[in-house]
Amino acid sequence: MQALLPRPLPRWKWYLGRWLGYVTLGLLYALLLFTAILLIADAHAPIPRDGAALVKAFLLFGSLVPLLISLSMLGSGLFSAVGNGVFMTMLYGAGWLGGMIDKLSGPLGLKEEALNTLHNLTGIMSLLMPADALQRKMTAELFSLDELSGIVSMNFSSFPLMDINSVPSNSFIIYGALYAVVVFTMGLLRFQRKDV
Repeated sequence: MQALLPRPLPRWKWYLGRWLGYVTLGLLYALLLFTAILLIADAHAPIPRDGAALVKAFLLFGSLVPLLISLSMLGSGLFSAVGNGVFMTMLYGAGWLGGMIDKLSGPLGLKEEALNTLHNLTGIMSLLMPADALQRKMTAELFSLDELSGIVSMNFSSFPLMDINSVPSNSFIIYGALYAVVVFTMGLLRFQRKDV
């Protein structure tokens, strides 16, 4: 964030305008990336072309943009530029690590007590940074996994990275949206009190 506002402009307008600009640019890039990934993947393997599934999947894919930008703008009001980069990397990494531990913990053959502890840890990591869980939900929506599970066995115990049984619920999607709104509001309030 800039250390100086050159014009007499209410801080909330400046913050909101900056946020809208970043989110718009990020969503356009996400649309381009999503389309490119689908086209490349479609050239090598057929992808379901259900329009509703594609729209849901893109909305989930794009939902990360306002979430990450809101969190990054909050961090820029709290930390230096380098500190904010480290904060965002660690937080995103923790969410990703939680998702990987969740996928890999099933076939390890651990005792029930150890599995419960791991699932509690991964749940906390997903609550701190819901990005990985939203991506898993996006994958489930893109390939309509809830419909496929009645036809094909979804047990990938031999290759746990492909395990798609731990798809977040719709309630978690609402949590992700509320998380983004709360973080945006905290960043806005922090910026209004920041000494510039």
